[in-house]
Amino acid sequence: SSRSSKLAFTLAIGVLLTLPLSAADVIKADNANALNDPNSWVGLATPTSADVAVWDATVLAANTVNLGATTNWAGIRIVSPGGAVIITNAATTLLIGGSGVDTSGGSQTLTLACPVALATNGVNSPWNIVSGVTLSAGLGGTNILQKTGSGTLTLGFATALGTAPIQLDAGTVFATAFNTNLILLNGGTL
Repeated sequence: SSRSSKLAFTLAIGVLLTLPLSAADVIKADNANALNDPNSWVGLATPTSADVAVWDATVLAANTVNLGATTNWAGIRIVSPGGAVIITNAATTLLIGGSGVDTSGGSQTLTLACPVALATNGVNSPWNIVSGVTLSAGLGGTNILQKTGSGTLTLGFATALGTAPIQLDAGTVFATAFNTNLILLNGGTL
């Protein structure tokens, strides 16, 4: 009956609305366009705070790109690009949300040569690092950067760590200068 169909439809919508939303993958195009340029991405849409920026085999060689503007992404994943990924621009900040950084699916390194801030949403920012990641322009925010994976996180800036605490669960964190009050050692090497 029509009433049964409406009830079934309403229940189906209710179930769908209760399912957790996951971040969409936005794939980097094989170019060096600034990351705030839609042409920098497959599908011509820049990542948002609900998306994970992904470098995969679409990028055929090393990729040095300018952030372009202060940007907010759910996370970054380095899968299998043709070379190292370097994101530059000391004048802009990359805000990374609850999806964190994941290099577990590839062998290429990631250098964030722009200030990085962790979203202030009360959720740990998981950084599953297998190939190396370098932060060279600072780390801020109040969420915890939760470092897992066997790789090395290098804090390459000369000043104190910043405001974001780091929880080291596995692998290595190498820092030239840092505030030891912001490091929680659960495993791995400091």
